[in-house]
Amino acid sequence: MEKESKKRNQRNEGMKMEEFEKVEKLVDRAGVTYEEAKEALEKNNGDILDAMVYLEKNGKTKKPDQSSYKTNNQEQPGYENVTAKVEESRQQGEKEEKSVFSKIWDGIKYLLKKGSENFVQVKRKEETIIKIPILLFVILMLCFWEVLLILIIASLFLDCRYTLVGSDEDGVEPINRAMDQAADFADTIKSEVDKKNG
Repeated sequence: MEKESKKRNQRNEGMKMEEFEKVEKLVDRAGVTYEEAKEALEKNNGDILDAMVYLEKNGKTKKPDQSSYKTNNQEQPGYENVTAKVEESRQQGEKEEKSVFSKIWDGIKYLLKKGSENFVQVKRKEETIIKIPILLFVILMLCFWEVLLILIIASLFLDCRYTLVGSDEDGVEPINRAMDQAADFADTIKSEVDKKNG
């Protein structure tokens, strides 16, 4: 008899625990008091779903907090449009690339223009022997520098003078002075050789 009483007590405790857990769930989900939750469960034979419906019909449940989610983040504080930032960065990189290449291209065009507007002039006894664009002179020097260097040095001893002429007279003045000094040096060497031989 004692064993039966113990089993009954354990069963009653288990049922009370199960009933308590149901009340807890209802309190959490419906936002009602323990008393209201217990009453609703008793009226609905312990069925939580029916108890919840009963509480809603009687207006005892609290309405769930409304949460809203936006897919348009532009209205959110601290929003950064990553796509726009990446595109802006790419365009800026292209602009910088273009500016570097355009500067190089502009420099090449400037050199070509100046190289065709200015000339290397070779004179002998105030008579112009040859007048070629600087651009052509540079190309010839790059291709045949050994031969041209020997010809230039030899021509200096034959009373030839080199000058740069054209649209940039002021910019070439130091170069012309240097070429005059080279011609004067060749004349000095030539006259000393003549004195020794003569």
